[in-house]
Amino acid sequence: MKKKLLLAISAMILAHWCNAQSVTSPTVTLHGSYITTGDVSVNPYLERAAKPTDSSIHFRIKKGTKFYVNQQITVGNTITGYVVTVWDFNDTDTVHENFYASLRQAQKGRTATNDSTLAAKLATKKEAIKSNVADSAAAAKKADTLKVNLANAQKMVSSASTKLLTTALKVNAEKTLAPKPVGNSPKPVAKPEVANFVDAQTKLKLGDAAPSIKANLISAVLKLSVIPDTTLANSKAEYVAFKKQYDDLKSELDEATREVDTKTKTLLGLRSDLQQTKAAAVAAAQTNTPLADPNIYKRTKEQLGEKADTPADPASPYAAFADLEYVNSWGNGWSFFMSAQDFSANSVVFYPTSYTFTWGFLTLPIKLRFDNSLSGGRFNFEQNLNFGLTAGIKQQLQRIDDVSLNYLGGLSVVNVPLNNASTAPAGTATSTAAVSLSGGVMFQYAKFQMGVFIGWDFAGDHAYQFSYQGRPWLGFAIGLSLFGASQTTATAQSQ
Repeated sequence: MKKKLLLAISAMILAHWCNAQSVTSPTVTLHGSYITTGDVSVNPYLERAAKPTDSSIHFRIKKGTKFYVNQQITVGNTITGYVVTVWDFNDTDTVHENFYASLRQAQKGRTATNDSTLAAKLATKKEAIKSNVADSAAAAKKADTLKVNLANAQKMVSSASTKLLTTALKVNAEKTLAPKPVGNSPKPVAKPEVANFVDAQTKLKLGDAAPSIKANLISAVLKLSVIPDTTLANSKAEYVAFKKQYDDLKSELDEATREVDTKTKTLLGLRSDLQQTKAAAVAAAQTNTPLADPNIYKRTKEQLGEKADTPADPASPYAAFADLEYVNSWGNGWSFFMSAQDFSANSVVFYPTSYTFTWGFLTLPIKLRFDNSLSGGRFNFEQNLNFGLTAGIKQQLQRIDDVSLNYLGGLSVVNVPLNNASTAPAGTATSTAAVSLSGGVMFQYAKFQMGVFIGWDFAGDHAYQFSYQGRPWLGFAIGLSLFGASQTTATAQSQ
């Protein structure tokens, strides 16, 4: 039975290992780290620009370069690419620095860069966000107030419209509005607005209450230049006043809505800019291994048989390096656009070094108890399931596989046998609860875990009946998800 169980566990471990070794397109984790499996083309990405992705310039990221995914770019429901920041290239060669400085100097219209500290940059960006949040809130509040006022104005217009229609229906158009003949001359032709008034009034009186007929009557009244009927004239003036108030509020609301949209976009841009600055700092906490080619820092596109790029914006910070083929230390902390297709074909998840607190529940199925002070140097090989609360530090190892070491300490309550348990009379306790303290190391590959622990059991009131009271034991564990800690994700190491 034990042999079959061991074979089953071995088969599960082997299957999991084989699945983990197969290389597939990565599932993208925003703010996660990756490594290129081949040279991959990228474009400059400037968040605050009208067109953030500058397709007039392209560079290559060399195979084996580690980078950080900062943002996902979509068009409609389609993911078109990602904004990435390379881990800092660990390049302190003054020759390289001077070469890049000369390129910056040669760029026309280039302004001096601000070498302020990261803390100062973050503080400035946060202050700008704080100010824009207040402005956006004020603009939104103004728009909300205008919406309420507009709704009230609309009610007043509706009321004035009803009053105007009621008054217009009572007017005798022939006597009040129709032109009077002079002397024996024939009756003059009525003006179009008067004719329209009479037509709409007649239809409404005959029961045609269509909205268009009501609108025609109101329109005819508004076009009348002279209204002898005082009541109708007052109703018209009231309607015109309320309609103007409504139109003015509608115009103000439209302007306020545009202002809210503008401020919202500005705020989103500022927050994205802050995130990119943080991302650059995170990426800077890791370093890319210097590449074997000593001249890669200055390789140009023309040297590699490619046509030189013509920057659409000569003042762009990327334009100074447009002739170069590869992203190197000049691009530390900068953002680049990588297409979704290139990302899928040329990158895999990379786990950076990190140290995090971890906790969970640990199962130790095997214990080896020993004590040379006992007669014959006895030891006991014990197999039972016991669960305990465990916590410690998880060290993520830097590699493309999810491999880590967990340094753990644990506390649990276990059941231990008492002396002479097999010969004890009926009704006599044969075991008792004990507090178990332990510490050890757990190797973890994805969900597969294997560890060794040392610990001590303390039986309390029955200590005199427990042969291994306070004696050290060794515990072993091997299997899948023995330690119930949360799954590690491939995120970049924070500073």
